[in-house]
Amino acid sequence: MVGEHRPARPHHRRRASVSAARREPSPQLVGRAGDGNLDLAVLQAHEVRLAGRLEGIADGRAWFRDDLARSVATAERRMHRLLDAADDYAARAGLDAEICPPRRPAAIPLPLTPTSVNLDAERIGTVLLATGYRPHHPWLHLPITGPDGSIQQYRGVTAAPGMYVVGQRFQHRRDSAFIDGARHDAEAVVRHLLAQAGGLAAPCVACEEPAA
Repeated sequence: MVGEHRPARPHHRRRASVSAARREPSPQLVGRAGDGNLDLAVLQAHEVRLAGRLEGIADGRAWFRDDLARSVATAERRMHRLLDAADDYAARAGLDAEICPPRRPAAIPLPLTPTSVNLDAERIGTVLLATGYRPHHPWLHLPITGPDGSIQQYRGVTAAPGMYVVGQRFQHRRDSAFIDGARHDAEAVVRHLLAQAGGLAAPCVACEEPAA
């Protein structure tokens, strides 16, 4: 499911004199070390199929809007508008001689996209929903949301069987809303699932890394 935002990370115009430390990525943002790209083109190269916005799931099928091309075009316009502003500022400030030339991301090739998928036929047993930074779940018809709209949970486990959540602000740690912090909450959910299936024990709180 593709939305209307495209990161502009490959455009970096670093100063030639910047230290190696400042070249390091932030694990809070990218979740790992290294400077590799992760965009729709990379996902497609790893055989991830793209689709439009999810409309709903019913009777064993997931339904999508036929809006992938529009969403990608909107994301491209927003990204280039941001990059144009950065380039214009660099030129006005006389920084072009001090920083690397701009490098724009390539256009994303758009495949034919499905408007529905048979979950059983595709052997899909898990659905992950990236719902954004602000709690807004009017589409979630389950009695698990609090007065502020956030999903009520403990260590990612909700009162609805089979419904789990990671990435909420202060879900369990101060950095739970960051990718690098969400990994701890994701591990707790996986340990819970394995314990339910008779595998590993429940999460060991005492052996966790300190919260960032």
